[in-house]
Amino acid sequence: MPTASDLAKRADASRRAILETLLGDPAGIAFLHELPDVLEDHVPADPKLALAWPRQIESLHEACAQIPGATLEESIDVLWDHVRQHEEIVHASLPMVALGPLSRRRIEVALAVLVTCRAELARAARPIVETLAQHYAEINLSREELVAAGERGTALAADRYRPAYAFSTYARWWVSQSMVAAIAQRASRDSDTHAERALTQRIHNEQSARS
Repeated sequence: MPTASDLAKRADASRRAILETLLGDPAGIAFLHELPDVLEDHVPADPKLALAWPRQIESLHEACAQIPGATLEESIDVLWDHVRQHEEIVHASLPMVALGPLSRRRIEVALAVLVTCRAELARAARPIVETLAQHYAEINLSREELVAAGERGTALAADRYRPAYAFSTYARWWVSQSMVAAIAQRASRDSDTHAERALTQRIHNEQSARS
């Protein structure tokens, strides 16, 4: 069975294959140059993220301007972080790119591998979701709501994991953050000060258990 580190490396290899394919196809290059304009249509609802969005678009424009005349490796280096940061938008846009048949097939294969790696990483984090759902139970969300929030956290963990850390540690942080955010959002909506105090105590207990 592949380790979390193996899965993360395989996922990054798939991401690289997608970017290489785009850079090797005229329609793919055109899409990368149009990507800043695509991002302008996807401003996040979160005010903090929305505030940083124009700078991210400007930075992506600057990266794309370096592609002409650059080698493949240089292009990948300047685009990698931008494409990773906006991966969901990039992948959702790919079906609309007029790629050649071979490029289209390569990207489909790479995406399939990437989806599989993410799913296996998320599955590995399922016991963490169950544990933390029990830890944060009976504040203001049902177990089902906590599990749903936790699964959103596992998806983020699987998507952003890097082998520099143990996956269990990384996933636990994302799952906890997702559950805490869901509880806090409900408490704020309901003006529930009791839930807010209970959440603060549970967070303190969770941090103490890890230290």
